[in-house]
Amino acid sequence: PNLTTAQRYRDIYIIGTTNVGKSTLLNHLIRKKLIVPRKAQISARKLTTSVIPATTMGVIPFMVRDHINTRLLDTPGVIKPDHLCLKLTDNEYKMLVPKKAVKPVTYCIRRGQCIILGTFARLDCDSIERDTQDAESGKKQTEKEPYFYFTVFV
Repeated sequence: PNLTTAQRYRDIYIIGTTNVGKSTLLNHLIRKKLIVPRKAQISARKLTTSVIPATTMGVIPFMVRDHINTRLLDTPGVIKPDHLCLKLTDNEYKMLVPKKAVKPVTYCIRRGQCIILGTFARLDCDSIERDTQDAESGKKQTEKEPYFYFTVFV
């Protein structure tokens, strides 16, 4: 019988906004040999990734190894009207993107303290509270905390 594409394949679309790592995720799956390019694309070893948005120009299908008729499809990023990349020039955007590995640094601050993150931000800690729920009664409570942790990536 003549089957339509929808009947022949189980398609899994990788969808998200621009520059969130869709192609990077698929490149990782290619390296792990979990997905393979379609026969027509057999020479493609990895997907192009870039700091510039909209590098993926069309839907790119990959076959899922050991799952006959299942495809993963890389898609171009969804561009939101308020997305930062639309407000910056290419050079400004390149300045924002890290050029080396990013490492997490965790800080602990107490009420009344502040931390200055270069010229990027100043965080003032006026109070530290968190909402909890009592396990027995189910009532919501607000607890004051003596300090709080946060992580930045540098």
